[in-house]
Amino acid sequence: MGGGIGLELARRGVARSVTAISPVGFWTARERSYCQLSLSTLATLPAVAHPLVKALAGTAPGRVALFAQLFAHPERIPAAEAIAMLEDAWAAPAFAGALAAFDHYRFTDPEQLRGAEVTVAWGRKDRLLLFGRQAPRARAALPWARHVTLGGGHTPFFDDPAAVAEVIRSTALAAQDP
Repeated sequence: MGGGIGLELARRGVARSVTAISPVGFWTARERSYCQLSLSTLATLPAVAHPLVKALAGTAPGRVALFAQLFAHPERIPAAEAIAMLEDAWAAPAFAGALAAFDHYRFTDPEQLRGAEVTVAWGRKDRLLLFGRQAPRARAALPWARHVTLGGGHTPFFDDPAAVAEVIRSTALAAQDP
C-alpha cells in the first residue's frame, strides 16, 4: 500500500520524489481481491491460533510457508522479527480499514506525476502483486519514470536492503535542486 500512497502524495505535490516499491493500483479487480484476501487472512487470524502461527514463524520452513508471498527469502528473516511482524499486524486496529480503503482504487491520471521524480521498483519474485503482470502496466502508465527491478519479493527490504536503500537514495538525490 505504501508505494501507491507514495504515488498519490507525489500527485498532490506533497512529495518532490517518490520511490514506489511494488505499488498497488496497477492491478485488475481480481488481482486486487487476491491481494486483499492474502493480507487479511493472516492479519485477522483468530487469537486462539496466534501461538501456533508464532511457533511456525520461529522456524525457517514456517517462515517460508507464512511469508513466501511477501519475501523472496523469508527463511532469512530472523525468527524474532517474523514473530514481531505478526504481532504488529494482529495489534494494528486500522489494518482491515486500510485494506478496505483500496477496494476500488486503481492508479489513474499518470500525467499528474510529471513534476515529480518517480521511481517504480518491483521485486522480480513478488508473489503478492505479481511482477510479470503489474510491472508492465506501471511501465506503460509511467513511461517517463525510472523503473527498477529488484531481486527480492513484494517487500524486498529483507531480501536486499542495500539495493532498496540505493534505489531510494538515488531517487531522492535526483529530485534535489542543482
